[in-house]
Amino acid sequence: MNYFLLLIILGLGGGGYYEYTLLEQKSAADQQQITDLSGKIDTLQSENKKLGDDKAQLTKSITDAQSQITDLKSQIQKEQSDLAEAKQTVQTLQAEKAKATVAATPAAAPPTNSLGTIATLDGKTFQNCQLLKVEADGIVVNHSEGITKIVYGLLPPEMQKRFGYDPHQAAALTEAQIQYQEEQRQAAAQAAGN
Repeated sequence: MNYFLLLIILGLGGGGYYEYTLLEQKSAADQQQITDLSGKIDTLQSENKKLGDDKAQLTKSITDAQSQITDLKSQIQKEQSDLAEAKQTVQTLQAEKAKATVAATPAAAPPTNSLGTIATLDGKTFQNCQLLKVEADGIVVNHSEGITKIVYGLLPPEMQKRFGYDPHQAAALTEAQIQYQEEQRQAAAQAAGN
């Protein structure tokens, strides 16, 4: 009977050992899972730190870019302001030059002059010419065959001088200057007529 008791004790002990072995294996598997999870946590924390660093770097880059954009906008505004001032200065200088050119041009002959025969530099001849109008770019004459406008550049040199035409000065006249000169002549003609 002792054997029988011994067998029961051994059976119980063997079953306990078996359960103990299973528990040890389960504990080892749980420990391995804990180790794996700890490794994953460490990896995630490392990646999270890297993402935080990347976010900080991007935020700094965006701030720097916005600062550069602001600087560029202010530079553009300054350049536009400088350009507007330069344009205004150029317009002022052109207007002053036009006035000076007009002031330097001698007064035109009165419109009732008899000019006689005019032989132009392009070979045309006009008989019995009467001056009708002096314009910025030429004269209008009534002649034996009708009314004609003769530009200053085609008049004989003595007539060019009479009307204050200088070929070098005329080449420098702009359209605005010619218009201004014409307005001045018209105003003078109206003042003489009143």
